[in-house]
Amino acid sequence: MAQIKTAEMKETIEMVSFVLELGNAIGASLEDGKIDWSDLMRFFGALKLAGPAIKGYESIPEEMKNLTPEMKEELKTYVSDKLDLPNDKIEFVVEAALKVAIDLISVVNVFRKG
Repeated sequence: MAQIKTAEMKETIEMVSFVLELGNAIGASLEDGKIDWSDLMRFFGALKLAGPAIKGYESIPEEMKNLTPEMKEELKTYVSDKLDLPNDKIEFVVEAALKVAIDLISVVNVFRKG
């Protein structure tokens, strides 16, 4: 698995990792058409990543704004290594994961501001 070398996107990577793990858990759980108690174990990986992902969430918009083309390629490689997808789908998954990350940040901000 590729290691991310760019410290400037650490928080973004943590959030993307969380989103991918959560997506994998949901996808695997829905294979039988429903989510029930028997699927609970699938979500533990995502739960372990939630803390670090949320802890630094405030840095993510700035990190994303400053992504260079090289950093975007590194992010695509990271996602590609985590998922078994054809190359033409990787960019879509990266963009979707980043959009989910931004949406999660918005939701967290609503709860923090009360």
